[in-house]
Amino acid sequence: MSQVVCGHAEALCALHAKIERSQNTILSVIKGFLGFHVPFDELASETADMDGSWKRIIINLSSTERHLDFEISDTARHYVQLVRQYAEANAAAASLLAERQQVFAIASRSAKRSTLTYAATKEMTRRYGESLGECQRLLEELAALKFDFRSPQA
Repeated sequence: MSQVVCGHAEALCALHAKIERSQNTILSVIKGFLGFHVPFDELASETADMDGSWKRIIINLSSTERHLDFEISDTARHYVQLVRQYAEANAAAASLLAERQQVFAIASRSAKRSTLTYAATKEMTRRYGESLGECQRLLEELAALKFDFRSPQA
């Protein structure tokens, strides 16, 4: 369960890095001025796919949590809850990233008619950054929890 969540979290980080390299660097600005295309539509599609994956993971985790609720210790229950909260935080981050990329993709198709403002871009980026901060906080809480499912005390 936690391995699936961690795998998807790594995929979200990789997608975030790809987006940063593609559109948030001086090189991407220079490429834009030279007429090279930033793949906004492709990146929007990838983030939408990631958003859907996280939603499915949340459903599976919630179902697992309900089935295990009566059969595990309080420590194990806390661990499962933290994994679900971490997945929910990553899902929120993926959703915000997908929203941001969709806005950028639309704006890139109609740059002359775009109503996208710097303030709106900054606000979307701020909300996304806050969601990543929550992911980091929960990851640190999970790392600090010393728990081993193989232990007979679990």
